[in-house]
Formats: sequence, structure tokens, C-alpha cells
Amino acid sequence: MDIELGEFQLVHSATIIEIKGNPIKISIPDEIEGDFTFLIYFINDPSSKDSTTNLKDINNFCLQIEFVNFENFQGGGNNEVIHVGTLRNVPLYINYRVFDLTTIGKTLIINFYTKK
Repeated sequence: MDIELGEFQLVHSATIIEIKGNPIKISIPDEIEGDFTFLIYFINDPSSKDSTTNLKDINNFCLQIEFVNFENFQGGGNNEVIHVGTLRNVPLYINYRVFDLTTIGKTLIINFYTKK
């Protein structure tokens, strides 16, 4: 199946239900540059009321994504696609939505796109 959204092509999509606050690890195969890994954490920071998304490069093949203060979110996410690197030498972007069921856990919907 091929899905195109204007100048973007969807290369991977996932709906992930978090288990007991464990980090989420997503690996996308890349036989040209090397597999790309995303480490995703949901963090509660009581010193701030703002919800933020922090991106931290671990190395050329690993990006850590921290969703800070996404408690009680019912569909929060980014406004614009976020450039996170390359996949097979093509620019790679993400788009996400987070839903939180209080005391049960979070659901992450994340899409990965390449740009034509």
C-alpha cells in the first residue's frame, strides 16, 4: 500500500498503547544508512504546567523523544511535521497524537514520512 500526502509519503505508521510507563522503542530498517531507532518516553515534570516535546540526538542512528506533561491529553500533538533525520538518504519526518486515559496509560499514534 502506498499513501501520499502532498509532497510526503507515509513509510510507517503505528498506534502504540503504553504498558506501565515503560519506554517505547521503534526501529525502522534502513539498508542504506543503517537502521534508525526512536526511544520514546512520557515524563511528568511537576515544576512546569507546559506540555512539550523534546528531541535529543543519541547518535546518528538514534533519537530520543520525550513527551513532557502529556497527562490527561485527549488528542494533543504537533502542528507541523517534525524533521528527525533521513531514511535511505531521504528526509524523514514524524507526526504524532497522544491520548491519555487517566490511571490506565497513554496511546501514541505516530506516523513516519519521507519527503519526495
